[in-house]
Amino acid sequence: MVELGMELEGRMPAEGPWVEGVIGLDDVRQDVAVLRTPDSHGRIELAMFHTPKPIGTEPQLG
Repeated sequence: MVELGMELEGRMPAEGPWVEGVIGLDDVRQDVAVLRTPDSHGRIELAMFHTPKPIGTEPQLG
């Protein structure tokens, strides 16, 4: 995303009961990065989950 002109605003780990309640998953451990758009009017939040493990890597059709 930095290649698109976005600037890293911050990065931090997120875990615990509050995060689990917000996203509706148990045993959550993730890293979150916030990027700011070039015009400074928008932000995007990216999350990389370490736990829980995915139940599948392919989309379920039908």
